Amino acid sequence: KQLPAAAVKTYLASLSWAHRGMILISSLLCAVVGWISVGLNPVLWGYGKWCAAALMLLAAMIVDQHSHRIPNLIVLAGLASGAVMLGVEFVFRRETAGSSLLAGVLGATFCVVFLYVMARVTKEGIGMGDVKLVSALGWLLGITSALVTLFIALILCAVTAVILLSLKKKGKNDFLPFAPFLFLGYVIIMLLCMI
Repeated sequence: KQLPAAAVKTYLASLSWAHRGMILISSLLCAVVGWISVGLNPVLWGYGKWCAAALMLLAAMIVDQHSHRIPNLIVLAGLASGAVMLGVEFVFRRETAGSSLLAGVLGATFCVVFLYVMARVTKEGIGMGDVKLVSALGWLLGITSALVTLFIALILCAVTAVILLSLKKKGKNDFLPFAPFLFLGYVIIMLLCMI
């Protein structure tokens, strides 16, 4: 059994340089966006979590599309940026920090339980990387936004699967990467919020 540092080193060594770069860039961008969003302007407070979630999902989509894996470091970047923003919120905006913490914990917990059960029912049709990614999304956005994004992503994935099966482009045993559908669902939610 490897020590955690050795396991991380082994995992990173197995990735291509492009994937390592994407993980590093997404982690840095999530952290920077989170830090900037909690600056002196309280109007930007909520947008920081939305931007961090978008960057996390974008990075996961790119890597998942090519390797059918979602690296833990992308998920950790999203979780860390949410924790940093929550910590700063506790310092500067205590009146909303408690509700933000509760929304994040409920979002992460419910998403993990819901998708874990789905992964077991579908016999790993939904991978554990997807479970972790959606839990990070729940932590960043809260339960309502994460579930609506997940619902739209599931619909988009099901429609795409039916189309690909009917066109015989994919078989019943083929897998579709789920992160691109999560990203599309998230974009739809963001567009609906702007209307």
